[in-house]
Amino acid sequence: MIVRLADRLRGLPDLLARLGPGSRVLLLRIVARFGWKVTGAVLAAALYAAPRYRQWIVWVLLGWCAAAWSHAPSDEPAEDHIEDADAPVEEGSAGPDPADVADVVRDVIGTGRGALLTGLRGPLGAADTRAVRECLDAAGIPVRPGVRTSGGNGPGVHRDDVPTPRPAPADTPVGVVAAGEVADANNG
Repeated sequence: MIVRLADRLRGLPDLLARLGPGSRVLLLRIVARFGWKVTGAVLAAALYAAPRYRQWIVWVLLGWCAAAWSHAPSDEPAEDHIEDADAPVEEGSAGPDPADVADVVRDVIGTGRGALLTGLRGPLGAADTRAVRECLDAAGIPVRPGVRTSGGNGPGVHRDDVPTPRPAPADTPVGVVAAGEVADANNG
């Protein structure tokens, strides 16, 4: 029986198709963990040492391919993102409440100078930075083209542009106890 090489390698394109997106995800995770400078320095050192250690190139490439394949996003939608086609779509459920967006942005900024749009995607539950911009526009929070943060520079929200927190509801009891008084008001 004659077996062609093409028949043996039939599953290879599907396997290789995952390496591109997986490599992007892996590289972004490495850069997020170590930064561009460290990643670039390690890459430069590897390229410098490659002629001397030629036998290790294959093992490094094989390890990279395995890591990229395992980091590749799956083609199947996650079960929690599957929606019924018959379910009605609510128009108001596109994003978080505009009043809550300022609280979320304030929490992300913390003690820093600002927050990048990419850093707000997760907390706001947005798919991309365009959706983050729409949430911020709905809340009336301006986006600056350049914001400096500890995670890098780019478009984002500066801490001075976030509105002040909402006041506490007026019906909350406020108790003041002076020194020497009993804190229990039921002592008739």
